[in-house]
Amino acid sequence: MSIQLNPDLSFCELDGRLVFLDIEKDRYFSLSDELERSFRRYCETHNPRDLDIERLVAHRILQQEPPTSFSNPPAPLETPEWSAVEASRAPRGFPFRLIIDVFRAVIGARNWLGTRTLGEVARALRRNRTHGRTSDRTAPSDELLLLAASFNIVRPYVPIQMRCLIDSLALIRFLQEHGHDAQLVIGIACDPFSAHAWVQSGCCVLNDTLGSAESHVPIRVI
Repeated sequence: MSIQLNPDLSFCELDGRLVFLDIEKDRYFSLSDELERSFRRYCETHNPRDLDIERLVAHRILQQEPPTSFSNPPAPLETPEWSAVEASRAPRGFPFRLIIDVFRAVIGARNWLGTRTLGEVARALRRNRTHGRTSDRTAPSDELLLLAASFNIVRPYVPIQMRCLIDSLALIRFLQEHGHDAQLVIGIACDPFSAHAWVQSGCCVLNDTLGSAESHVPIRVI
């Protein structure tokens, strides 16, 4: 048996402290000073005989199980360098079916988040990803940018309150339905603590400003 980070968890460092996200319980949390020191030490040494391993396992931070197919860390994320929202021109027109597809994607995303945990959503996106084609990581295709721009134009007219996680999940679903893929990024900031979500393809932010993405530290990439 190997020792690994609980695959439901991901973490990042924010203002000198570790913050964790549990995608099965949909919650953020931090460790006590003592447990955080133990966890940092394990990350540095990966010593399975460390006396604090049992405490970290008991708190579900680490687990003594074979690695899973959905284990941490997630796919690497490139540093965002530009925003399609700020840089691209709005399309002059697009097929009416895209408007219907945006409505369907937003409604579907809201229903998903209302009935599933973030972990279940992540696994569903991962399964769908195997059927689509992924655009070049550093240069999103013109077609993908056009689809994202169309989504961003139509989204405010969908009679569902705009929320970053719903909208980002909807954009991912919309892109997948049209044969493309991108990364759903969840980030956090402090003073006060806040969580945010956006969609990224390579180094391009598709549905948010560059400044907004840069002001949050990524904690999970789906």
